[in-house]
Amino acid sequence: MRFAGYAALFDIPDAARDTIRRGAFARTLASQNAPLPLYWQHRPDQPIGVIEQMSEDARGLRVIARIDRPDSRAAMLLSHGAVSGLSFGFRTRAARQSG
Repeated sequence: MRFAGYAALFDIPDAARDTIRRGAFARTLASQNAPLPLYWQHRPDQPIGVIEQMSEDARGLRVIARIDRPDSRAAMLLSHGAVSGLSFGFRTRAARQSG
């Protein structure tokens, strides 16, 4: 099962008040030459597929991914609209406190 969505939206604070700026993924995208694993709930012990493409556009980090098992719980939840978002794990290279 393939799907597309945004793992990050630029210039919009998330629930943890982190704000991702345009260009934040440029270095990673330039050096990425193999598909990344797709994890369920950020858990490396629960790989469910691969991220086939990633790119920055004006809105954010857009991904196209594939869930390997169409009969899996993740695929079922996605196909029924019960999964409403994507996220990513990260390590900051530079950060700035605001307000």
